[in-house]
Amino acid sequence: MLIFLNIKNFKEFLSRMSIFSLVFALTATFFFAFQVCAAAQGDSGLRQGNQTYTLNQLLHIAVQYHPLLKEAEGVIQQEKGLEGEAYSSYFPQINFQSSYERANALGGLFGATIPFTVYDTGGTLSQLITDFGHTGALVRASKESLLESQENYNSTLQQILFNVYQAYYQILENHADLKVQESSVTDLKKHLGQAEGFYRVGTQPKIDVTQAEVNLTNGEYALVQAENSLDIAWTNLAAAVGKPNLKRFKINDQLKFENYPMTLQKALETAYHVRPDFLALEAEVKAQKANLEAVSKQNYPVLSGSAGYGWRNSFFPPGTAFWNLGVNLNFPLFDGFKETSQIQTAKGVVDQIQAELDNLKLTIHQAVQQAFLNLKASRTNLKVAAAGLKYAAENFHLADGSYRVGTANYLQYEDAEVALVQAKTNYIQALANYNIDVASLKQAMGVLKQ
Repeated sequence: MLIFLNIKNFKEFLSRMSIFSLVFALTATFFFAFQVCAAAQGDSGLRQGNQTYTLNQLLHIAVQYHPLLKEAEGVIQQEKGLEGEAYSSYFPQINFQSSYERANALGGLFGATIPFTVYDTGGTLSQLITDFGHTGALVRASKESLLESQENYNSTLQQILFNVYQAYYQILENHADLKVQESSVTDLKKHLGQAEGFYRVGTQPKIDVTQAEVNLTNGEYALVQAENSLDIAWTNLAAAVGKPNLKRFKINDQLKFENYPMTLQKALETAYHVRPDFLALEAEVKAQKANLEAVSKQNYPVLSGSAGYGWRNSFFPPGTAFWNLGVNLNFPLFDGFKETSQIQTAKGVVDQIQAELDNLKLTIHQAVQQAFLNLKASRTNLKVAAAGLKYAAENFHLADGSYRVGTANYLQYEDAEVALVQAKTNYIQALANYNIDVASLKQAMGVLKQ
């Protein structure tokens, strides 16, 4: 090995290995530093991008990328195929066949055989004339199943849209909370400086400085919690739109109040007419009733027509032409009570789905009523929170001014500052809850849109 490397002795080998190790270490360090920089750039891109998305754009992204919607689309394609399969029985069935047969015919007194060859080539056409409603019932069942899959897609869409609404409003809430905590920390630092100044000149005791330091620490802790909550909200939004690598974007929107007038009676009526899961279950009931009809008619007579044309002979190519034209009637007589058992099963399925539909009516009534009441409470809470914010802001302004001129102690300022932060947080939360509850009521009614 040393000779191969043109090394004369072991000492020279160690020297060269030291140089090699140094080069390797420098290369590895450079590579690691490059990866860290790349990761840092990627993380910064994740934390804040230059792109700006509106709520509607996020909803469109969710519709385009979310895997649950892709899954529902796949089910629709399957049902379309089954519908086409059911319709195929109405169309002519055309077949072409060609065969070669070598056989021995028994003959003679002593069991002698007579070999012969048959070449057969031709086409056949058959057409269903009537099966007395069996195929028609299967077609109706397939159409209702397709409608059910489409409504199931719409039901999934409603849930996806609501998840995006909820995650987006949570982003706005946490972003606003972060701004409140940042402002609070800034004020607490300023008042810590004031307390230290008052203490130095002897107008306020040392405890004011200590309390200001404690309050600043608590404020910084709350700021970290707010940042973490915002990080989690971004993760939830990425999952809601179906893109886990969604980069953060600039937030230009703000929480705002838009009145949503709706009566409970109108909400219930709307839900029973347009809610997709209700329409899907209605379609399934109709599909199962049509399937029951098809099972009941599967042993009805089947009348069909057939025609054929071809060539047949004992040599190739066959030269003798022939044709046939006829009408076929197939009338099943006994199937070992198979049809009776299948009818019993089909009736049980119809009863089961009908019971599920009746239970869904109760669930929808409860969901709509609960969403309506939540929205009503959110509207009231928003008014209360707005009034509380107004009073807390006035109280803080008075306490802050009094502390600056030395007519109030730090405890009064502290109480006012804590109350103001809490009032701001309550108002932000009430505003976010109101918007989420509006979306929740729309989802309960089945009218959420992109």
